Amino acid sequence: MKLLANPLVLRMLLVAVSSGSLFLFGLLLVRKMRKDLAQDGSFTSGQAPGGAFEFQAFQAVIQDLKKQQRVLQDQLRQERQQAQTQGRLQAAALETLPCGVLLLNSRLLVQQANPAAKELLGFDAPTGLRSSQIFESGRVSSDEGGTVVAEAVAEAARVNAPKRGLRIVYATPAGQKRNLGIDVVPVGNAREVRGLVCVISKDAEISQAVTRATAEAQAASAASET
Repeated sequence: MKLLANPLVLRMLLVAVSSGSLFLFGLLLVRKMRKDLAQDGSFTSGQAPGGAFEFQAFQAVIQDLKKQQRVLQDQLRQERQQAQTQGRLQAAALETLPCGVLLLNSRLLVQQANPAAKELLGFDAPTGLRSSQIFESGRVSSDEGGTVVAEAVAEAARVNAPKRGLRIVYATPAGQKRNLGIDVVPVGNAREVRGLVCVISKDAEISQAVTRATAEAQAASAASET
């Protein structure tokens, strides 16, 4: 069902169906022409064989289907090139982001991690690890019970709802303690979670951004009152 939702796959199926229909149509027409010729035996000069018109129509259909097939193939090629270009641009943007980004699949395995995420979490090669392995030592600092971060990530996937603004206390594999902020956002639709995006930043950076925004709002309010 996921493949059928892909427009590239649908176009490829259309090309395959068109080619199959063309083959069956040609096979039936050739058999009919052979049958007509066998019944006529031979045809005199100036007389067109009974299947001549049908053969010309068949040739026209072939040319039209070939043209459609070439157009579809060109469109597929262009869409593949656009998808590859877009993927390269997204990968380049991800690599240069100052905040950490983890891309998880539906099984909560790390599919991709940018350099900032590797530095913040202390993993050189997190790809392929489970979120429970990544966030094993992390605790949500705002919860009295100290909810394990991995449980919060799993819950976001289970209930298909984002977890935003989590403040966590995290220890890297090397034992370094860090205060981090994390947002967990499901990717998919209302019925299915296809993956998760985890955005990670230093808690200090978030606090500074909030402080600046508050100061600017207060300054704007004071200016409007004067």
